[in-house]
Amino acid sequence: MVTAMDDLVGNVTAALKENGMYDDTLFVFTADIEWGWPLFHGNNYPLRGGKITKYEGGTRATAFISGKGRGKTDIHITGQIKLILQTDMFEDTVTKYNTIVIWAIS
Repeated sequence: MVTAMDDLVGNVTAALKENGMYDDTLFVFTADIEWGWPLFHGNNYPLRGGKITKYEGGTRATAFISGKGRGKTDIHITGQIKLILQTDMFEDTVTKYNTIVIWAIS
């Protein structure tokens, strides 16, 4: 599955570059939280909780962003929409939201 995903991302990247759109593209890759409802007997060890809970097991997921307007450091973010709007691509939109520009912290 990882190889297939890698091939697909490579195909999309190549097509964007070929059409001159790569520099205007922001890739957002994110994961789903591992286990679901307790009836599925999921295990998110060592984290407590899972989907639909307020515990860390229900809020932590791996993600990364790649593109021209991204920051260059590891950060913690809880609002992905605000994060995306804070990139160079959407800089005019940021003033409409009550946010802290995290890229300035990097």
